[in-house]
Parts: sequence; structure tokens; C-alpha cells
Amino acid sequence: MRIQGRGLSGLRGTSATGQDITGSMLRFCLFSQHQHTQHYSSQHQLPRSGQSKGFTLVELLIVTVLVAVLLSLAVPSFQDFIERSKLRSGTTGLSALRGLVEQAYQDNRSYRKPDGTCYVTHTTEHFTLTCAASSNTAYTLTATSMANEGLGSAGDYVYTINEDGARKTTKFNGAAIAESVDWKYR
Repeated sequence: MRIQGRGLSGLRGTSATGQDITGSMLRFCLFSQHQHTQHYSSQHQLPRSGQSKGFTLVELLIVTVLVAVLLSLAVPSFQDFIERSKLRSGTTGLSALRGLVEQAYQDNRSYRKPDGTCYVTHTTEHFTLTCAASSNTAYTLTATSMANEGLGSAGDYVYTINEDGARKTTKFNGAAIAESVDWKYR
């Protein structure tokens, strides 16, 4: 569209088809063209920086790598925590069994029955607890890890305590320990 003249009242123009346009018809054409231009430009603008509606592939990869690194640090620590809590269940069971054995001694003046077995037994979720009374006044309590409990093979962890309260770790993570003065957790 080509427009000639000044001001809206004396305008004359020629349309794309070559027709003469004057006055109000020209105003209508200009108004329509203006509205169409605004509508088109508002729908088809490229997003400015900071106005994006999604994440780029690089951003997603960076987040994925960060999560993987955090998990690689957190998972072993969590597994170590779980293992130590299971080990504590064995030593806690030994302490509880020791209290029961001492109560039986107060009642019977002996740690063992006439048949040679202990008066009491006790169990835990992850350990097998045994009592070996070598005489009426001596015993050794043993906690041995069970298989399929998250502590390796059966017998990989062995803790003991005797009538004097001497605590020992005789096997830890499958390896025998010659001299141990206490229960080991790490």
C-alpha cells in the first residue's frame, strides 16, 4: 500500500491491486494493518535471554553429573552406617545375654545346668548367640554373624564376652584377630 498526502483527512492511496483508496477506507486499512502487525509480532517473537521455558541439554547433563557425584559419595557412607548398626545388634545382644546369665547365677549359684548347658538363651536379628559354661563359675558368650544379613558370609564377625566382662573381637570382616581388647566396629 502506498500513501500520499499529509494528515488523515486528505489522504489518498493506492492498494496492492491498484485501486484508489481515500478517507475513511484508508484509515480502516491502516488500522487493520497495524492490528495484524501487532498480533503477528507478539506471537512470533523469539524468547529473550532469561525468559526461556525449559532446560537445555547441557543444564540437564550438569545436574545429572552432580547428582551422580553426590550419590557416589553418599551411598558408601550409608552402607557403612547400616553395617555398623547391624554389628551393634550383636554386641547389644551379648550385653543383654550377659545380664540374663548373671541373673541365673544369682538364682542358681551356677552358670550352667547339671547337663552342662547355660540357663538362658537370647537371639538377635543378625547374630547367633551362644553360651558356653566351662564350669559353675565361668562362661563365655559368643555372637556369630549369620549369613544373608548384610554382613557377608556366616561367621565373618565374631564377638565374645566372659564372666569377668572381658570383651573381644575374634573375627572381623572374615579375618581372624589374634589380640583384641574390645569389640571392634570399623
